[in-house]
Amino acid sequence: MKKELELQVSAKSSLSDILFNMRLAGYGYICIHYSGSGDSGSVDDVYLIKKEDATQDEEGVITAKKSFWELDKIYLPNDLRQVIEDAVDDRILSDGADWYNNDGGGGVLLICTENGDYYDDRYVNIVEQDYSSYTGNLIK
Repeated sequence: MKKELELQVSAKSSLSDILFNMRLAGYGYICIHYSGSGDSGSVDDVYLIKKEDATQDEEGVITAKKSFWELDKIYLPNDLRQVIEDAVDDRILSDGADWYNNDGGGGVLLICTENGDYYDDRYVNIVEQDYSSYTGNLIK
């Protein structure tokens, strides 16, 4: 069953207020999965994870302590999810390696609710071709 978060903020609240309320509710990180190809990309999933389910080192790398499918996920109401998606798309996903054109790519973005730091683990698909040549005779 998909668990949804209830916060005392709305989509009209500032991003700082939304992160602050998520942190007060015990959620340390926003986890965003995204992917795309052929000139378009999109956010596939947005959820919160508890502070104790991830760590952030001194270099800013945020790492989940379990695999993503094993985490206890809390989902956002659609209006708050859209606020997060818009902010992430405008400020983070449009920069850096091109993950949505041509052969595509994707990644996982983790945002710390305490300070707004993020770690974007992005990949780009690279397709290579392996050629083979054959000769023969169709009639014989």
